[in-house]
Amino acid sequence: MAAIRENQNYIKQRLGHVQHRPHDHLHLHGEVGTQKGSKVSRTDSASFENTRSKKVFQIAQYNWLTLPIATAVVFSLAYHYCKEENGGYVVIDHSKLWTTETLLFTVLVLPGQFFWVFGFLGCFVPVRPYRNSQQPVKRSFNRLLVCLVTRGDQKEIVRRSVTSMQDMIKEHSDRISLHIVTEERNAGHFYGLFEDHVRIHAVPADYRALKAKYKARSLEWFRLNMPVNDDDWVLHLDEESIMDDHGIEACLDFMTRQTETDIGTGVIHYNSDKNAYWSNTLLTLGDIGRVHQDWGRLLLQTTLMHNAALGIHGAFMLVRGAVENAATWETDILTEDYWFLLQAMKHGHRIGWVPGICREISPATLTDYVKQRRRWFSGIRQIDHLMGRFVLFSWSWIVFKPV
Repeated sequence: MAAIRENQNYIKQRLGHVQHRPHDHLHLHGEVGTQKGSKVSRTDSASFENTRSKKVFQIAQYNWLTLPIATAVVFSLAYHYCKEENGGYVVIDHSKLWTTETLLFTVLVLPGQFFWVFGFLGCFVPVRPYRNSQQPVKRSFNRLLVCLVTRGDQKEIVRRSVTSMQDMIKEHSDRISLHIVTEERNAGHFYGLFEDHVRIHAVPADYRALKAKYKARSLEWFRLNMPVNDDDWVLHLDEESIMDDHGIEACLDFMTRQTETDIGTGVIHYNSDKNAYWSNTLLTLGDIGRVHQDWGRLLLQTTLMHNAALGIHGAFMLVRGAVENAATWETDILTEDYWFLLQAMKHGHRIGWVPGICREISPATLTDYVKQRRRWFSGIRQIDHLMGRFVLFSWSWIVFKPV
């Protein structure tokens, strides 16, 4: 009870601090410093992105009303103007519910459209962005460790991400900390670049996990060497991930104001770099489909089913320490995030929705885009799981279906 009272006081202080923060409308303009050893400051877009996230969810809370109306209107207009008598190209026979052609088309096409259909239906699930914030404090936490993992060869991308978050995280509490986990050979790229409270962890070159490889090796080293305690929480981010103040607040509410789920995830938008956004129309359209899946399929799975066996992001994944220590990161699977999720579910842990937005960037080139998808396909194929096999089947059907 003492721990919960302490956490209630912290939340009250934090809410008051947010409402009266003197720096909400102060931001820098221009590029961050590039001198070696200089510490960079918060980017000029941080306050704007925070305000935009709040407005997005203020609108999204009415999705249960606006989307059905919009769907009915669009369908009615399409039905009316596409009829043959109105000059359309679709012949509608009201006397038949099914024809051989429609049945054949459904059988051949539907398996490859499962994710889109599931995502479309999920968009009608009420978002309820204030479901946690309106609840009383129910549990405390020890620390929130914001963990950004990078190989270390994308210095400018890491700098942009950390610069956008370091001041905001410092303003919250000393119980929230920002960590960069990278390979020992590249750790020197980041020393002296950020504020003193940003901790840089160099994974030793001679570190040998029992099984973990690639990114999982770094995550396992971090879990053991922090060490991550059961009452800690870890917010996993990629090197290009940027969280705003609204997203961190949503994470805190998820951690303290509900007890049903110990893993949380939310929406990722791929527009953190305004110069790169829409620079490649094909790649941007590809990742817009992923945003649709977040607002639909992922919302449905985490809100109603509390199960994300059809997939989850490795970034913007909020995990309680007890789950980290139960599932661990001891895997050589390429898709370590999906493997971790399945392990956590085997231990009885459930997944919940965090009403926040994480911003990232799309792959820079078509080659990078293909490599990313190939890694996903190969990693899921390594996992012997029924839902994983279904995911691969659905993806493959999109490519190889005969129509």
